[in-house]
Amino acid sequence: MDKFSFNILLILLCVLVFALIVLTFVGIYMLLRKNHRDEVIPQDKNQETVQSASSANNQKDTQEEPHGYCVAHNREIAVAMCAICGDLVCDECHRGHDSLHFCTKHFETFLRYKWKVLDTVITTPNNPEKGLYLYQFKQNEWSAKNIPSYIMTHYKIDVESDSIESHLHLFVREDDLEQLKEILSHYHLGSSNQ
Repeated sequence: MDKFSFNILLILLCVLVFALIVLTFVGIYMLLRKNHRDEVIPQDKNQETVQSASSANNQKDTQEEPHGYCVAHNREIAVAMCAICGDLVCDECHRGHDSLHFCTKHFETFLRYKWKVLDTVITTPNNPEKGLYLYQFKQNEWSAKNIPSYIMTHYKIDVESDSIESHLHLFVREDDLEQLKEILSHYHLGSSNQ
């Protein structure tokens, strides 16, 4: 076999391998697309397909993609969860500010008021549950009294000690601050006794 024939065979082999790789990706894409089309779209605009409302509200403010459909457009896949009410929103309804995500209504709420930090909790990978009461308090105040609040997380990474801290800040409207300080102190005591 001469050098020219060998080069032709090598090129054909490379083209064949490339075609197999492309076909594999196309097959995976088609399979994922078929699975997506086969999902049942909820008839009730408040129903979510994968997450329950309580687990959606416990998603915190991570960058994970929410699973479900927009509360206002029940055929549109959600891209974010409102930091105040926890509703899932599509691209059209999504409003963002820094690392926060809002529905249209609560973005206006966010812009209208001055916000203050009510409480800050520092967690580590060894004690992530330490901040759970902030999420429970936020959810309870929203569900029971419609008092808006949001949680913002900042991360502190110490490369030398190979550690990471999550600083959870619970923000409330400035007008609600004093009232909620009192409620939170009782709430935190009650939750730590459980």
